[in-house]
Amino acid sequence: MQLALVVGQVVSTVRCDGLGKDRLLLVDFIDAQGQPSGVR
Repeated sequence: MQLALVVGQVVSTVRCDGLGKDRLLLVDFIDAQGQPSGVR
């Protein structure tokens, strides 16, 4: 499991039927202390 903070939502210009009504979220991975972990 990886901890992350949501920093925004992704908006697509093309609709993908496979996603349905799911949202895409932009996240920053963090460590147990809440600091950015640098994981990409």
